[in-house]
Formats: sequence, C-alpha cells, structure tokens
Amino acid sequence: MDLTPRLIMYFRDEGMDEPKCTTLALVLSEAITNALDHGVLGLNSSLKAEGFEAYEAARQARFERLESGEVGIQVQLNGQGPLMDLQVSSADIRVWDSGPGFDWEAVAGPSPEGVPSGRGLAIIRAVSSRVEFIPPGNQISFRIEFE
Repeated sequence: MDLTPRLIMYFRDEGMDEPKCTTLALVLSEAITNALDHGVLGLNSSLKAEGFEAYEAARQARFERLESGEVGIQVQLNGQGPLMDLQVSSADIRVWDSGPGFDWEAVAGPSPEGVPSGRGLAIIRAVSSRVEFIPPGNQISFRIEFE
C-alpha cells in the first residue's frame, strides 16, 4: 500500500496548499521508498546499475519472500493559527524501518555523475533545511521550511 497519496490527500483535505502538498509528497515518497526498498527488503543500490527492470524484478522477488517488516512515518506540521486554518510554516518528518540500517556517512556527499542511485537522498537534502540520520542508519529525520 502506498501511504504517500493517502497522507497528501489528508493534508489537502485539511487545507494545506498545493505547493506544500507537492513538496511533502516528493520527500515522503523518497523517504518511504528508501526505507522499504533498502531497509525492509534489503535491496542494494548497486542493482540499479543493471537497469530498472532488473531492480524491479529483484524488488518483486523480495516482496514475495517477505515475512515481516516495518516502516514508520511521523509528520509534525508547524505553523500558526487555529487547527482548521493552520498556516503551515514547516514540517518535521521522521521515517524509520525495521532493517539493520546503513552507513549513511558513506553516502554523505553527492552521488557520482551517471550513478543511478542516491537520487532520493539528494532530493531530500535539496528541499530540507536539516537532515539527520539516526544510528544505526535505519531512521532519517528532516525538516522542510515553507515560504
């Protein structure tokens, strides 16, 4: 089940404007996909070098063998005004998974050009004012500031 569209629909229903919803959808989708693919399913990004079809085939095979796993999401909206008319100024997001974690320090810099991995983290870093990986690397926390 893809939670991102459901969360964004909720934010829209609560009155969040479209540009903020679009930004949240982008970063939530990336963070949740990373947690699921690399944390729960244990897929290695190097598979992406073999092509999208090979990566998706490996992903599907892991899903079919999956017995248990967990992805958690926490979104805190910050702003001013009454709850029904909250003017959101920032969002603090935390995504975690039940996987063993990864060496986030090894991917702290930008991905080498032409490498088909690391784009999700690059997007999160580009739109966030703060990004933090929590040891052992199976949690990411970040803040998005809205104008």
